Amino acid sequence: MENISEFSTDQVFRSRGDLMMWVQYVAHSQGYVIVTKRSKAITKDFISKIVLGCNRGGIARNKDAQTKKINCPFKLIGNYLKAHDGWKLRVVRDEHNHEPSMYMEGHP
Repeated sequence: MENISEFSTDQVFRSRGDLMMWVQYVAHSQGYVIVTKRSKAITKDFISKIVLGCNRGGIARNKDAQTKKINCPFKLIGNYLKAHDGWKLRVVRDEHNHEPSMYMEGHP
């Protein structure tokens, strides 16, 4: 049986903000927080691609600093598609290397 990601969707989002709201809703319902890791702009006013990841992704820059980053591999990519006049979401890696948060207070 195939494992379907909660983030798999054929939906075309009208805006980047709508895509982000949907992703955050799904993530929070599972106990995770997703953040923008990178974005690519066509012009200074128009972003065409966003790379999303878990807020616990990456590695702490300063080993003495207190951080929650544990190199979580979760990754989504949102692309603006001119043909659809909207945003589509693609799941790259739908696994976390940590348990979900039990309490979402303090998470955006």
